[in-house]
Amino acid sequence: MQASKAFLWAALIFLVAAAGFFAFFEDSRPDFVENWFRKAKGITPAKTPTEALEKFRDCLRKRDYKSAALYCGGDFADYMRRDAKAAKALCGAIDDLVHNVEDVANINSPVVKQVLLQLEPFPKEFAIENVKTSSDEKTATASIRDQSFEGLRVEKPEYWPEVDERIVRSLWPGVLPRGLFLMQFEVELRYEGEKDKAWKIHFPVTDVLRTRADYLRQNYGNYTRGLESVKYAIKHEAAAKADIEGQLKSELQKAK
Repeated sequence: MQASKAFLWAALIFLVAAAGFFAFFEDSRPDFVENWFRKAKGITPAKTPTEALEKFRDCLRKRDYKSAALYCGGDFADYMRRDAKAAKALCGAIDDLVHNVEDVANINSPVVKQVLLQLEPFPKEFAIENVKTSSDEKTATASIRDQSFEGLRVEKPEYWPEVDERIVRSLWPGVLPRGLFLMQFEVELRYEGEKDKAWKIHFPVTDVLRTRADYLRQNYGNYTRGLESVKYAIKHEAAAKADIEGQLKSELQKAK
């Protein structure tokens, strides 16, 4: 009896320790453990086209690009999985800098915020509109509209020459050449799978997107370090705080 109790306590301690370890070290999780964490967070197969888009957006809001890829199909899903680590790191740096600019340093700069939001690989805020399912309920279409810049008081979009256009919306399929990107476009969804069927979003993959996705994966470290430098400067240097735009331009130029 004593031995059985000791074994149960040891097993319990091991499970608690393992849960804590996997909670902090996501990359070390085996697939079956990853599935447990996903289910606990409500990341489950989409039963409708709208649910697929909403769950995809929820993952992006949490900066969980790895899970967001589960709601995508085709080549785009491969790019999302491959660039998930880079996208998460860059978004983390963006969120941290926005917090320090607005909440810590109390700097009001809509232009800086707009530029930082442009660096998001895929906007975390987008509207889902005009969802239409085919008569056989195997395919669907929907429109998504970028809402990132709504509410920002800027007269016109700022496109700084200091920013390499390849880092702007690097995983947003509506990206166009010459630094511009579509604010709204139509996507296709398909009900697919072998055993566990689910709705998947099939974003288009163009040569422009491939180029930008490759650039993100290869250079995200330069940008995260640059944004970290801006955060440090506005905390410790009065001149940098007074010229936040100049400081950010300088670091983005060096990150290219």
